Amino acid sequence: DEKTCVTGALQALVVWNLKTGQLLQRFQEENALETITCLAQSPANELVIAAGYSNGAVRVWDLIGKRCLMTLTSHTKAINRLTFDKSGATLASASDDTDVVVW
Repeated sequence: DEKTCVTGALQALVVWNLKTGQLLQRFQEENALETITCLAQSPANELVIAAGYSNGAVRVWDLIGKRCLMTLTSHTKAINRLTFDKSGATLASASDDTDVVVW
């Protein structure tokens, strides 16, 4: 059983092996310019990660399928906080635009 850590590194979501320090996977939208500002892991599925971006977008990533499941847009400034509810079905985002959006 491999212990991993997911981090935001500029425009990419990066998965590391904690024991070896090896980079395992890198996820990034093609031609992405905005940086990742925060992350949240789904409590229902630890392989689903929400990432907030400097342009106000939120992307939900499937680490097994190696793809972006959806891009959520409503904010006009950088995302500064993301959290899933206990079921993992609802995601809330907060932004520098002072809005909180429940998806």
